[in-house]
Amino acid sequence: MRRLALTALLLLAPGSPALSQQQAGALQAVLANGYRFAYAESGAGRPVILVHGALSDYRFWDSLRAAGSDSIHFIAYSRRYHAPNPWRPDDPPAGYEASAADLAAMIRALRLEKPVLVGHSWGGGVVLQAALRFPELIGGVVLAEPVADSMIEDSAYRAQVADWTRRTYAEALARDPGRQPEIAARVLFDAWRGEDAWSRLSPRDREQLSDNAHTLRSSASPQPAVSCAHVGRLHVPMLLVGGGQSPLRFRTTLDGLASCLPEARRDTIPEAGHRFPSTHAAGFHQILTRFLATLPR
Repeated sequence: MRRLALTALLLLAPGSPALSQQQAGALQAVLANGYRFAYAESGAGRPVILVHGALSDYRFWDSLRAAGSDSIHFIAYSRRYHAPNPWRPDDPPAGYEASAADLAAMIRALRLEKPVLVGHSWGGGVVLQAALRFPELIGGVVLAEPVADSMIEDSAYRAQVADWTRRTYAEALARDPGRQPEIAARVLFDAWRGEDAWSRLSPRDREQLSDNAHTLRSSASPQPAVSCAHVGRLHVPMLLVGGGQSPLRFRTTLDGLASCLPEARRDTIPEAGHRFPSTHAAGFHQILTRFLATLPR
């Protein structure tokens, strides 16, 4: 296993946002699949890898890790090109399957024994691909409203979601995220969460989204088609989690997954929206802790 201190390496990486000394000291790096991934870890016990969604990074999970991790070894990493990892404007996009391969390589590089994977939104799509392709590496899966639109059972609504997704990403990409990162990120976030949603974000959340606006090409990558037959072949313990106030797209995706995975557990945070792992971290931590307690040692 090759781990590196990030204090100097990431501060010098081309295209990487500057880190404070406190942030740099808290981070580590691992070389996996020919790339250097930043990650933060905390706690002890069963290893749990946290996989963030689009326009995000390892910081998305700070509230969850702070909610308590005495019995959980949290590993929150930034996916390829996401802050503070290296990125250059001519780097090729990293879609779902490439990101799943990166995740598997990280598990091997960190020498983790059957970790539990927790994926949110776009990162949930990555975790689903990793579970389908590398089940031997995984001890459990938690899908927190994953992007897996092919699991939406209503074909008309599924087509509507696909068309909306293409249009919103095209509009955001037209704003040139490399030169106008905040504008591009705002266009996409307001499309996701409603007009003026950007203005209601905290300065810290806006900074994180802007720092990762250059990853828009990767997050716009086509979703791999996943069928009920594919998903039904999964034999790892699974938990499906949603927010009661989340968009219909994610609730119907979870419905489709649940119908194909009759043995999967399912939980809901009634008052929460799509960003519940961050906004309702304590409740999500409780759900996660209960699920981990059901897994074999």
